[in-house]
Amino acid sequence: MRVRAWSWVLTVLVAMMVLPVSSSLAATTPPRPQVGSCHDYGWKVFLGFSDPTSPVSCSGSYTARTFYVAPLATNESYSKLLTDTAVLTTAAQKCTVPFLRAAGVRGLAMDFFNEATFAPSRAQYAAGARWIRCDIVIPGKIGRAHV
Repeated sequence: MRVRAWSWVLTVLVAMMVLPVSSSLAATTPPRPQVGSCHDYGWKVFLGFSDPTSPVSCSGSYTARTFYVAPLATNESYSKLLTDTAVLTTAAQKCTVPFLRAAGVRGLAMDFFNEATFAPSRAQYAAGARWIRCDIVIPGKIGRAHV
């Protein structure tokens, strides 16, 4: 009888310790980027692997708009993610067709618009973020015009 009481107490204590940890982990995972969000970044971010800036209001000045967010199905180390050709190829493939749809005109899309693809930052990835963000950009207007 005493063993059973102690096992019940231990079960309750373990549950009390595990529940706050699991809920705090879920709360710290960065949110996925939102399709339709606007961004204002320059060439350094445009050419980078991740975007350290926050979205801006679409009613003001911006240089890019997110048109697609794809899941990133991997748990490899972040340093390997940066050089993994399979991940980079997947990002390009997942963004190409939605990019052409977002640009509107298939034959002229690459003349007027460009695509920027971003993965989570090292900190976001460590916190559980697993996505690829695809933006449509007017490269000649970065920092000066709306998309």
